[in-house]
Amino acid sequence: MKTLLIIGRFQPFHLGHLTIIKKYYSKGYFIKIGLGSVQTDNEIKNPFTARERDEMIRIALDHEGIKHYAIYHIPDILSDEDYPHHVSKIVGHFDVLFTGNPLVRETFLNYKKQFNKKFILNTFNENKDRIKGINATTIRKKWLNSNSRKGLPQVVFEYLKNVLASDRLREMQDPKKKVHYLLKSKGLTISAAESCTGGAISRALISYPGSSSFFKSGIVAYSVEAKIHILGITKQFIKENGTISSETSLEMAKRVKQISKSDYSVSSTGYADPSDKLAGTVFICVCGKKGDYLTKLQIKNKKREEIIHEATNQAMDLLYKVLKKEILG
Repeated sequence: MKTLLIIGRFQPFHLGHLTIIKKYYSKGYFIKIGLGSVQTDNEIKNPFTARERDEMIRIALDHEGIKHYAIYHIPDILSDEDYPHHVSKIVGHFDVLFTGNPLVRETFLNYKKQFNKKFILNTFNENKDRIKGINATTIRKKWLNSNSRKGLPQVVFEYLKNVLASDRLREMQDPKKKVHYLLKSKGLTISAAESCTGGAISRALISYPGSSSFFKSGIVAYSVEAKIHILGITKQFIKENGTISSETSLEMAKRVKQISKSDYSVSSTGYADPSDKLAGTVFICVCGKKGDYLTKLQIKNKKREEIIHEATNQAMDLLYKVLKKEILG
């Protein structure tokens, strides 16, 4: 039995993919599906997990009565040149290869020539039966505005509605939503200890429904006394490091994390008063599960509300980068 291998990220699986599979299945081909980038998810271009993509492919093929197929999970590797060999080790033999990725096509073309491989290489652009205007990027953009069925098998459309795909894609468009989604979807908790931002970071963390599942507490330790009596920072530590420093920001984050028993914590301390010559200097810290992350901001705008706004945005950006690094790798 001849074999078709179709490689893609399937973010999501759409009618273009299904059309190719149905065409070759009707000719008696066994279908091999290479699910690429399986270690990448919860990003704007890769919003769905490997498990979700696997599920949407299976329900679509099962609905069409396609039974002779196999799905292979293919992690990315650093070397583009070695990718075809990497794929072949996972999926085995194939007679026809379909891909919509120009780089994948190029690497397999070189692989075919170099090792005299006897498979047919094709792409969606070369396929005369492809459905015009259907691609994963366009579909994801449509889901940002409305739950559009265009380009999707009905069963995949229903699946995406059930996993709240449109909400997820919207949440990935700004730092607050991206942080919110990662914390909520991964079952993680967070707390905040703020000085110069005066609770603005905490407000950002609870901006969307569902925040009660991950937000443990927010402490505004604005004064020296609050840092000492509420967070438990010692007078000696304050004397040695000052109330505004990277050391104090780190200590605030550690203390609130310990007090709240949260997985993550974020802190801020800095100069937001325009009358201060150091206005705009802010220290942000995130304490993660695998490490502590500090950044020093030099915000040029000297208006108080703008300093607070920018410091809050930067704190959410840092938090997202930490979550992405520690959770997604």
